[in-house]
Amino acid sequence: MEDKNRRKILLINPKFQLSMITFFSMVSMGVIFTFYGSIYYFFNIFKENGKEMGFLPGDPFFLFIDEQIFRMNFIFFVASAISMLLLFVSGLYISHKIAGPLYNLRKFLERVNAGAEEDEVHFRKGDYFLEIESLINKNIKYMKSKKRMAGNFSPDEVENKAS
Repeated sequence: MEDKNRRKILLINPKFQLSMITFFSMVSMGVIFTFYGSIYYFFNIFKENGKEMGFLPGDPFFLFIDEQIFRMNFIFFVASAISMLLLFVSGLYISHKIAGPLYNLRKFLERVNAGAEEDEVHFRKGDYFLEIESLINKNIKYMKSKKRMAGNFSPDEVENKAS
């Protein structure tokens, strides 16, 4: 019987899962910096327009712009932190749904290679690649039926009977 606590292991394949999370985090950081640069550029246009209109440094216009920049930076930082956290959790969840079936398949193949007589491979409900589970199980049934049909014949005799 499988250990029910195994589901609590978040990093089934740490190298794969962490590289996937890192990749998407880097993409997300690129998007965040692009938006931040856009916002910075937007406020600088206001400052340049203020200079062209003849406002002097310290004018309420510039104080207002600086206050808005401060507020926008705070909002942007909080939104970016929340986005990164959601991305990390989502990446961990999705990578877990990919790594889990591959882990189960690897363990199944290790048992078969060690000589165990396996009837089926099982993935968890909700995992990705359930179609592979069904394909492998059909293949196992097919191989067992071929083995039963072959009986105690040698491989050459089985080949001759099939011809």
